[in-house]
Amino acid sequence: MRAALLAPSYAGLLATALLAGGGIALAQALLPGLIKRHFPQRVSLLMGLYVTAIMGGASLAAAGAPWLARHSGQWQLGLAAWALPAALAGVFWWRHAPAATSSASPSAPAAPFSRLPRAWLLAGYFGLGTAVYTCSLAWLPPFFVQLGWSGQQGGLMLSYMTAMEVVAGLALPLLSARHADLRGWLALTLCCTLAGLLGMVAQPGGPMLLWVGLLGLGVGGLFPLSMILTLGHLDDSRDAGRLAAFVQGVGYLIAACAPFAAGWLRDLTASFQLAWLALAAAVALLLLLTSAFAPQGYRRAMLRG
Repeated sequence: MRAALLAPSYAGLLATALLAGGGIALAQALLPGLIKRHFPQRVSLLMGLYVTAIMGGASLAAAGAPWLARHSGQWQLGLAAWALPAALAGVFWWRHAPAATSSASPSAPAAPFSRLPRAWLLAGYFGLGTAVYTCSLAWLPPFFVQLGWSGQQGGLMLSYMTAMEVVAGLALPLLSARHADLRGWLALTLCCTLAGLLGMVAQPGGPMLLWVGLLGLGVGGLFPLSMILTLGHLDDSRDAGRLAAFVQGVGYLIAACAPFAAGWLRDLTASFQLAWLALAAAVALLLLLTSAFAPQGYRRAMLRG
C-alpha cells in the first residue's frame, strides 16, 4: 500500500494537481468577494495582505519543496507536505469564518460579464500584468545562470525579487487606500516594471540588484492594485466577487501561456533578451490602457451590453 502510494504515477500526479488547482481556483475566486462583503472599508489593506500571502506562499513552497525532498529522500513528501498548512487553514476557516450576512438585492449589470467590454479589458489588464510575474518566477534563475551566475545565485535573486514584491504588495495598497483614482499608482508600478525589464535587456551585466528590485516592486504592487481596481467597479459584493472571478479566470489563462512563450523565444534566439522585450511591450501597452480606468466611468462601463 505504502509503495503504491509513493510510486511515481503520471495519472496520479495529474489528478492531484487538478484537485489542488481546483481548490486554489475556488479560494482565489471567492476571497475577493468575501473581503468586499465583510470588510468594505478595508478592501485595500486586506487585498494587499491576501495577494502578498499568495506571492510569499508561492515563494516559500518553491524553496521548501526541494529542501524537503532532498532531506527526506522522497520527492513525493516535498509535494505532499503542503497539504498540512492547507488542512490547518481549513480548520481555522471553519472555526473563525465570518457569518453569512444578508444584503439588499444586487444591482446586477445589464449583461453577463462575458458581454461587457470593460470586464474583458480588466481581465486582459490583470492577465498581462500577471504574465510578467509568472515569467519572472519561471525564468529569472535560468536567465542569471545563462549570464554565468551559479544556480544558487539565480535562486537568491528570485528570492530578492519576491521580497520586493512582498514590500510593494503590503505598502502600495495602504498608500493608495485613500484615493479612489488608482491610475497614478498603477502607472507607478508599471513604470517600475518597465524600467526593470529594460534594464535587464540594456545592461545584463549592470546593476542587477536595481533592475530586479524595480521589477519586484512593480509586479508586487500591480497584482493587488489590479484586483482592487476590479472590485471597485461594482458596489454589490456578490457582483464584485463574480467580476473578480471572471477577471482572474481569464487573466490566469493569459498568464499561464506567458512562460511557455518566453521559453519558446529563448530557444529560438538562445537568449532571454527578446522575451524580456516582449514583456516590456506588454507593460507599455498596459500603461496606455491605464488611462481608461477613471473612477467616474466605472458604473457606466459596467452597464454596457
